[in-house]
Amino acid sequence: MYKGKHWTIGLGGAATLVLALAFVPSAFAAPSGWFDNTKSYTEDTGIVCGSSANSFDIIDSATVHKYGPSFSDTNGNFVKDINFIDTVGTFSNSLTGASVTYKSRSIEHDSLATPGDFSSTFTAVTTGEMNIVVPRAGAVWQATGRLVDTFYPNGDETLDFYGPHDPFVYFLLGDTSVADKLCAAFGA
Repeated sequence: MYKGKHWTIGLGGAATLVLALAFVPSAFAAPSGWFDNTKSYTEDTGIVCGSSANSFDIIDSATVHKYGPSFSDTNGNFVKDINFIDTVGTFSNSLTGASVTYKSRSIEHDSLATPGDFSSTFTAVTTGEMNIVVPRAGAVWQATGRLVDTFYPNGDETLDFYGPHDPFVYFLLGDTSVADKLCAAFGA
């Protein structure tokens, strides 16, 4: 049985992850707004496959569509939002251009512990999936499960993972072995 993982990150880690926000009773009001935006990006994932002259970086190019309602209290203070996130992208070998495509869908619930007080504890709860299956290699990337990311007023942050989660998160936290299957799909 998978028991989940829990990490505590200090002020530096919290500063690098700017998310918003935990469910509170006042959050169950009617939506006070709606957001809908799409952006595209291309970035180096930081994942290096192979060694010496045969090494290459994995590049991520994607289009992300975020949409959903936001909620405020009767005084107009932000309480929470719900982000529906659809992503279509490509991981590619920086040297050869060989690529694998992916689609992901997730839902993020962000909320403040104290409405309108962005210095109060806030939590982002994300569920969703992104699975990459490559012919003759099988599943090379699996992200399903739940991530709870909580930021505290003192600058601390906790990350709780339940179920198989995005290997890139584990990679950022130091477990580089999670990229082995993806690298192998590119021949590294």
